[in-house]
Amino acid sequence: MVKYLHEKAQQESCSSTGLQEGSNLDSFQEATQEWDRLLQLYRGTAANILGYQCAQEGDFKQAVEYWHKSVNGDYAKGHFNLGLCYEQGLGVAADTEKARSHYRVAARQGHAGAMYNLAVMLLREAGPGDREAALDLLDQAASQGVTQVMTKIM
Repeated sequence: MVKYLHEKAQQESCSSTGLQEGSNLDSFQEATQEWDRLLQLYRGTAANILGYQCAQEGDFKQAVEYWHKSVNGDYAKGHFNLGLCYEQGLGVAADTEKARSHYRVAARQGHAGAMYNLAVMLLREAGPGDREAALDLLDQAASQGVTQVMTKIM
C-alpha cells in the first residue's frame, strides 16, 4: 500500500502552490480513502496484539480495553478474545449474553474457536433450536481442525 501511495504521489504530483483542480485532487482523495480503509483494518490487528500482550502479563482489564478497540473494526479475533473474557469474567464482570454476542460475531467471520465456544454455550443452555445450531457450529469448527469437537459429539 505504501508503494501504491508513493507511486500515486509521483504520478499525480501537486504543484508547490497547492493541489490543482481535477485528477490530482481526485487521486489524492482516492489514495486517502484507501489509506483510511487499510488503517482501520490494521488498527484492529494492532489493538488485538496489544490486548494479547496485556493478557500474557495478567492485566486483563487493560487487555479488554484493547480488545474493545480491536472490534471497532469488526476484528474477529478481538471478538473471540472478548467472548472469552466475558464468559470467564477476566478483566470484566462475567456476562454470558455479551460472551455469546462476541462469539457469534467472530463465528460469522469464520473464527473456529468462536464457533466451538458458541456451540458449547448453546448446548449448555439447550433452548429451542439451540442443539441443531450447536451441532452445525461444531461441524464447521471440526472442519477447520478444532479437535475438542470430538469430546462434544461423542
